[in-house]
Amino acid sequence: MWSFRETTDPPKGGGSNCRYGFLWRLFIGNKRKLMELELEKSEEELLKYKKQAEATLDANAKALDELDSIKRVKEELKLNLERA
Repeated sequence: MWSFRETTDPPKGGGSNCRYGFLWRLFIGNKRKLMELELEKSEEELLKYKKQAEATLDANAKALDELDSIKRVKEELKLNLERA
């Protein structure tokens, strides 16, 4: 009826000389794998956002070039109108 059950916490550090060592190493290994997967996902997202930012900067530069071109045409038309 009565049985002895361990009620103490596992030792800190998860040393290999205790019965919790294997479970601790398994837990840390799984945690490390999850963190590596999250790091990979974050790096992929970072690369995606970098490409998106570069595309946005290119589009912005193109728009500014077009604006300068339009301003030059406007000034030319204005001068031609004043001459006429």
